[in-house]
Amino acid sequence: MTKRGFLSENEYKQATPGGSLCVRLYGLPKVHKIGIPLRPIISSIGSYNYRLVKLLAAKLQPLRKNKYILKDTFDFVESIKKLNRTSLKYRMVSFHVTGLFTKVPLSYTINLILDKMYEPEHICPKFIKVKSDWYSKCLDRNYMKTLLDIATFDTHFSFNNLYYQQHNGVTMRSPLAPVLSDIFMIHLENKLIDKLKKAGVLWYKKYVDDTFVIIRKAKINNIKKILNSVHKDIKFTSVQEQSNELPFLDVLVRRNNKMLETSVYIKPTYTSLLLKWSSFVPKRYEISAISCMVYRAIHISSPFTIMHKEFDFIQDITKLNGYPKNFVECQIRHTLNRYIAKQNMLNTDNETKQSEQKHDNKETHIDRIVFNVPYAEKATRQFSKEINKLAKKKQACRHLKEHGAPQNITTTEPNQNLRRSERIAKSKRLQIYYGESDNNTDEEEVPQITTTSAIQQHIASTKHKIDWNNWLILDNDNHSYGLLVKGSLAITENSPSLNRTTRSIPLLVYPEGIRKRSIQNNTTSQDSK
Repeated sequence: MTKRGFLSENEYKQATPGGSLCVRLYGLPKVHKIGIPLRPIISSIGSYNYRLVKLLAAKLQPLRKNKYILKDTFDFVESIKKLNRTSLKYRMVSFHVTGLFTKVPLSYTINLILDKMYEPEHICPKFIKVKSDWYSKCLDRNYMKTLLDIATFDTHFSFNNLYYQQHNGVTMRSPLAPVLSDIFMIHLENKLIDKLKKAGVLWYKKYVDDTFVIIRKAKINNIKKILNSVHKDIKFTSVQEQSNELPFLDVLVRRNNKMLETSVYIKPTYTSLLLKWSSFVPKRYEISAISCMVYRAIHISSPFTIMHKEFDFIQDITKLNGYPKNFVECQIRHTLNRYIAKQNMLNTDNETKQSEQKHDNKETHIDRIVFNVPYAEKATRQFSKEINKLAKKKQACRHLKEHGAPQNITTTEPNQNLRRSERIAKSKRLQIYYGESDNNTDEEEVPQITTTSAIQQHIASTKHKIDWNNWLILDNDNHSYGLLVKGSLAITENSPSLNRTTRSIPLLVYPEGIRKRSIQNNTTSQDSK
């Protein structure tokens, strides 16, 4: 396949088997359903075809596009807001496919994929024995079918010390499972949508195996018969609205005379359990536990009155789990402020968006080092602060580029940086280059520096020359705030004409600068006592 060009070199490396683990099947109970049935799950990580499955899932993504498919809960809420008022007087019904993943007809779905990608099967496989003489689309179709068969039918797993081979359906936790199920359901919808509209369906949206429908005064059983007529293994169940309410995708849709209201749906099996405040975990986990609930309440609640009730519910739940009231209210405010700031950012002009996009692109090119350390509460927090300080430290000479200094000067002061590479550069008296660079050191690739500092403007206006090789560090400090204090005191004492500001921070302790006390004054004051 690679020699013929069906797979690129990168795709070939990605599809090459990277493990030989026999995966296991296990079940998770559906506690919110009658009888507590098990949801079969197979994690294919480490199996021989896992990398091929990921490759095929990425290649088949374009076949999942459909106007009836919902991305997530928030997409469903936005779709509800766009409904016409004429739809409010009709009934709401949700349909659910019983065990969709385990009932997806593999052979049928694979043929659908091949027909969409390479047109219906040609006569080449029947009349031409040598594959190399086949029509190009027939050969590509055969290659794709081989890969899909390996990723599905050739999957094996263990359960209760017995080994099985998959012959139909797809398994949860497989990257290919939602793709195949969506492709099959899209085919079903395209085939039945005209019949459903004639039967009284006005609005139709689907998320995996759940469907939300608004219908006229029609018999629901007739619609269910139409849905169940496509394939013998696919069976739909229905739930009608009760008291003008219907839950769907963790959203409670409520119909009134003016609009469809949406709020967060709390299942009857909800136990009010949350990450305890007394848990031995980093604080950011506790912050995330609250901010996620607040974020969901903001985006799902359609009127502000419902959002206020959701915030009260969050405060009640967090109180049961030991969270301080002030901490919870603070997180609600922070999440609301981030949401409002994001909305304001979306309403700005295009120039602001472009500048922010450029800033984001710069952030994405920053090299980051990530390492894991054990959590030990105060010690870990102190360790993270010290690491942040080290990461923010910069050599003083590097700031000279803002003032128009040449890029080949060397520093005469001791290097405070802890990086080993910088110490080696100092010992060898290497020239320092300001800015990011690749391995190439051509002068043409040196970035242009825009100098806008007061020193550079002074040089441009007066034509003065500065000896960049002879400069001194007046003072240093390990703490950033202490460095600002020392800088402000130095500005106040020396009064440099080039400084644009009088001080970096307000000097509350010594607003007049450093007080100089002589030894004689101290001795006379002691004698007087």
